[in-house]
Amino acid sequence: MAAIIVELKIVEREDGPWFRFRWEGDTASWWRALENLKARVPAEAREWNPETKQWSVAALFEDELTGIFPHFASALDGMRSQLEMF
Repeated sequence: MAAIIVELKIVEREDGPWFRFRWEGDTASWWRALENLKARVPAEAREWNPETKQWSVAALFEDELTGIFPHFASALDGMRSQLEMF
């Protein structure tokens, strides 16, 4: 089973938009996702907040996140369609 993105948000920052999220999955999937994130997204484009247990990743790395998390694109589409309603 692949890790699944939860609590996805787009956060506007001075340096552009970033995705903020957590992910869930069985232990092996969770660690595999972490390894892939660290391998595919440079350290300066990702941040971990231990208090909220959320990751932030620069939106420029949307394709990389889609490659790591199979449901990322659909989660992002769902969030974007909700934003368009307002």
